[in-house]
Amino acid sequence: MYIEIPFNLNLKSAVAFVSYLLSLPDEKEYVFDFINLRWIEPFSLLYLSFSINHFVVMHPNARLEAKNYNNTDASNYAGHMGFFKAFRLDVGKKPGEALGNKNYLPIQIFDLDVWQEEAKLERKYVGEIIEKRSREFAQVLTRQSNGDLIDTLEFVLREIIRNVAEHSGAQQVGFCAQYWPNKCS
Repeated sequence: MYIEIPFNLNLKSAVAFVSYLLSLPDEKEYVFDFINLRWIEPFSLLYLSFSINHFVVMHPNARLEAKNYNNTDASNYAGHMGFFKAFRLDVGKKPGEALGNKNYLPIQIFDLDVWQEEAKLERKYVGEIIEKRSREFAQVLTRQSNGDLIDTLEFVLREIIRNVAEHSGAQQVGFCAQYWPNKCS
């Protein structure tokens, strides 16, 4: 089965694509074609990588292939951010391998058990580790180090992570972020 990745992967198109992906029948082979991909936003990188990884797990006997994954700026960006290796395609960097900077955080996948161990070693509550990470993420997204916006965004991110850790049963939490000043207006 041939699966064409959309031209533009923003929130709306990524959700629609994942819905389509999850509706596909069982086949012996799936070919993901990235030929048309020209734009992908950070949330879409993370959401789509987790969804394709889930798709791979749900089709363990199927042969999976990807093609045309390194021919556009969007694909190169995705590869640098850890997108392809997040769903087991050996292209680009691994999640967390790119260092990021004050403008972006590549895909990072954190084991919640590791945060528990970090908290134990530092003699802190795991909530303090989550708070520290949330502040770091908020600072990248706003390019500010303190203030009401940082405090608010840190609170929101902390509560999202805390809810995942406490209520979802998930063993991991993933992040990806990009500061785009032209998207703020």
